Amino acid sequence: MNKKAKILLVCITNNNLGDSVITDCAQFLIEKALGFKKNNYEIFKYSMFINDLTQIKFCDAVIFAGGGIIKYKYENFYRYTFDIINEAQKYNIPVYFNAVGVEDYDGNNENCLLLKDAVNKDCVKAISIRDDAQLFEKSYNTNKNIKIISVFDSAVWAKDVYKKTLSEKSGGYIGLGIAREGLFVDNGVDFVDKQFQLDYWKNTVSLLEEKGYKWKLFTNGAYSDEIFALEILDYIGHGEKLPRPLVSSELVNGINSFDAVIATRMHSNIVAYSLGIPSVGLVWNDKLKMWGEKIGHPERFILPENLTADNTVCALENAIKDGCGKASKTDKKSVLNALKDFLKTHCKKFNTNSEAIDFNNKVIETAMGGIDCKHRNLNCLWEMKKRAKCGCKLFEADIRVTPDLKTVCINGWSEKNAHLLSKAFEDGGLPYAEFKQCKYDGYFPVTTFEQLCDFLSKNREIKIILDVGKPTKALAEELFYDMVQTLQSYLIKPQSIIVRLQRKNDLELWRKQKYPCEIAYYLPQNEEEGKLSEKQQAAIKFCKKEKIKLISMRANTYNDYIAGVLKDNSLKSIVLSYTKTDDLIEALKRGADFAGSIYYSAKYMEDLYT
Repeated sequence: MNKKAKILLVCITNNNLGDSVITDCAQFLIEKALGFKKNNYEIFKYSMFINDLTQIKFCDAVIFAGGGIIKYKYENFYRYTFDIINEAQKYNIPVYFNAVGVEDYDGNNENCLLLKDAVNKDCVKAISIRDDAQLFEKSYNTNKNIKIISVFDSAVWAKDVYKKTLSEKSGGYIGLGIAREGLFVDNGVDFVDKQFQLDYWKNTVSLLEEKGYKWKLFTNGAYSDEIFALEILDYIGHGEKLPRPLVSSELVNGINSFDAVIATRMHSNIVAYSLGIPSVGLVWNDKLKMWGEKIGHPERFILPENLTADNTVCALENAIKDGCGKASKTDKKSVLNALKDFLKTHCKKFNTNSEAIDFNNKVIETAMGGIDCKHRNLNCLWEMKKRAKCGCKLFEADIRVTPDLKTVCINGWSEKNAHLLSKAFEDGGLPYAEFKQCKYDGYFPVTTFEQLCDFLSKNREIKIILDVGKPTKALAEELFYDMVQTLQSYLIKPQSIIVRLQRKNDLELWRKQKYPCEIAYYLPQNEEEGKLSEKQQAAIKFCKKEKIKLISMRANTYNDYIAGVLKDNSLKSIVLSYTKTDDLIEALKRGADFAGSIYYSAKYMEDLYT
């Protein structure tokens, strides 16, 4: 059994990279707080939105990474928080809130009362609060055993966390941080609508240029922020915008390139503070006002009723003149010491729950592995290499053919994938040369079949399932021929390959290639519970006739009845693809020979559950 204490770090996973900065800083602080003991602990990043609650009972502590999650309006944080704490309470797992924000209270609101009930559970041991600790103590807190601490936001450590990747300044620019057009209105500031903001930013740019300042727009990475930033740029009629940041380090680097910042998003201002860059914030929520008060510069955070270009640029020039100063040791230690106290007092190895499952030989990394519970089915060799380095050895990849008959790794030529590749959708896909230049979401490199085979040739212990989809007969012949030629040219042994087929004709075409790898045949979805459909009966009969021992299916097909049928027919099962760890474990307990996870690696499963 794993003797390390397990910490579940609850994160907000989205395209607003301010939340990613919070997570990175929280993990850094946990590791720093553990010090020499960190080899006795493991940290598991858990996406708040996944709702995979079974993981909690295998952990020794739950830590909410931070952010404005003590709120009940227009986002469902209250529900996720309630569910996570209830599960922790069930197993008496200690819970800590790290540098969270508190936003409003309403004793007549059901969602607010649900949140209040959650944060007062006995399993909650301490709550460190970055803003409005007084409101929390007055209105939320009824459990006097819970320690309440006022701290700075974790992101005041951003400079320390990202110091190895910080870039140089780009020549005297002011960064203008844009957020989505509806942010003010959604927070009750109705008069700061889209047109107001368009005019505000145009006037601000005009005044900056009049005074001799250069400027660039930027965002925290959210799609809606990017769309509005482009509209603003078009409305201004000239200027530049930084490329959309795709990972947290790019956001921090972008802010670091500026001499000063005017920003809408809170964590653009906090990152700037960490880096010693003067910033002026636009207050769409009281948390920005409170942040300004916390750092001793309330005048740098412009209230909605004062939101004019003149007021903003005046505040900016004063901030540049007076300087920012860097986050003090006291500021930074407030959040670190509170976390350290919780870990020392409550995070000890006591959990004896474990699952005796051979994850490393049973869990498949679907589509080469999902990334950070945000990206799935990317078939990204970059992620596969990371997982293989950690000991994962069972993978699955989607194989398709380009219009010019080259073999690549992609989960179909769909509109969704075209969007991820920033290309116009074309039935039949992209030409090979164009595909090779693409990146998913602008960041994750695509993979060709030749690149995959090159990697397999250097990692002989890996076994991989190649899912060829449902190509036309003409394309299937080209695809299968090219696949086998490439496999053989890289000396990939058939024992390392399983080809996943869905139709009888495809089996015939594949066998013509005389590459004697194992075949996994597709079992269609259920039509009626507790009964095989005609298509399922035909698939099983076909497998027995053709001496196929492996049969594959989607996660929602596999149940106790299907497991029994497969066992009776001496068929092994491959089940793809589970989003939750508890569903995957249930499938393995039910008898699945192999099961694929969209997000979680075999290493993650092994470390968490044993």
